[in-house]
This record gives sequence, structure tokens and C-alpha cells, in this order.
Amino acid sequence: MILTCPACGKRYLVPSSALGSAGRRVRCAACGETWFQEAPPEETEAAPAFDDPVIDPPPEDIEPPPLRPGSNLPALRRRPEKKRFPVGWVLLGLFIVAVIGGGVFARNTIVGLWPPSARLYEMVGLPVPVPGAGLVLHDVATERMTQGGVPILVVTGTLANPTQEVKNVPKLRVSLRDSRRQEVQSWVFSADTSKLVPGEFVKFGSEFANPSTEAVDLTLTFTNSD
Repeated sequence: MILTCPACGKRYLVPSSALGSAGRRVRCAACGETWFQEAPPEETEAAPAFDDPVIDPPPEDIEPPPLRPGSNLPALRRRPEKKRFPVGWVLLGLFIVAVIGGGVFARNTIVGLWPPSARLYEMVGLPVPVPGAGLVLHDVATERMTQGGVPILVVTGTLANPTQEVKNVPKLRVSLRDSRRQEVQSWVFSADTSKLVPGEFVKFGSEFANPSTEAVDLTLTFTNSD
């Protein structure tokens, strides 16, 4: 119960048993006031408003099912994995397409620079007319001379058409090679005519200034490139 000092109002919480059944004198620890405190009236036990529920204990022979591993953990929403776009494969595919497409659309130029590649295109079903097909080169000769102190290489020869049809005359490409058969210099020139009728021939000649001193031989081919 709570005791209140009548002089200073100080309050104290003391058990009811400390006053006994008849009460007793008490003294305020704050101001020293003393007074007689009567015992509190006896409390009667109030009847419960509702009957206490009766709970039957579970049978001893029934065991609860075990928890699955991780079932006592809080449920977390799993983030959906983002699908990665295969950029590398796409770039590789584009590169392959570009290479193949370039090889197809530029096959005339490639064959012009390297005539043996015409055979490769023919094997894959993409025949390419070889520049100068059917034309024949005769009497190809070279001569070194000097003009005004500048070394000059002169290439001459004869171009003939032994076929039974008119042939277009493509440009001619000279490739100077060293002792290892590696190209060191090259140039392109045109003959004096653009067409040759069956059985016709024409002489050609070309000069090249400052040829490499490493050149030991040359090749002469037809080409469609400049």
C-alpha cells in the first residue's frame, strides 16, 4: 500500500503486512513527522468473470514433425537473375559476317590482286572471271638503264588473243621480288588497247624509276585494280 506524509506529502510504498492487523505509528524519513497509520481493510477475493479455460495436454506418444532445414529462417524474396546479353558472341558473329561479306563483294578485286584465289571462289560456287582470261603474254623482257642520273627499269612484251572471241584487255601489274621471292615494289600500267579481237596481238612497254636494288626477278599479271 502507499503511505502519504500528512506534513510534507512524501509518499512511501510499504507492504500491508508491515502495519499488522491493528495499524501502527510511522515516521516520515523526510521531515520527521509521525502519525498513526491504520491497517488497510481486508480484501475479499472477487469471483472471476469467466471460467478458466481447460487445456488438455497433448498426448505423449505424438511427436511434432521435424522442421525442414532452413525452414526456421525468415523468408527472403529471391531476386530474379538478369539475363546477360551475349555481346561477345554477337560481335564475333558480326565480324565473321563482315569478313565473309567483304570476301564475296570484293572478290573481283581479290582475284585481281591474287589470280589463284579464283580457284577458291569457284570451289565454293562463286566463280569469278580471272582478269585477262584467254589472253597470252609473249616475249616479256626487262632492261635497266639510266636517264638523267635516275635508274630506270623497262619492261616490254607482247599481248595476244588466241581465242575465238573478243577479249577486254585489263591492266597489267608488275611485281618486283627479292631473292626470297618477297615483293619489294610493284606498279600497274595499261596496254595501248582496251580490246583484242580473235588472233590480234599488241606490244606493250612500261618504265619504272628507281627500282629496288634488292629486286632479282619480277612477275607480270593481269589485274582489275589500280
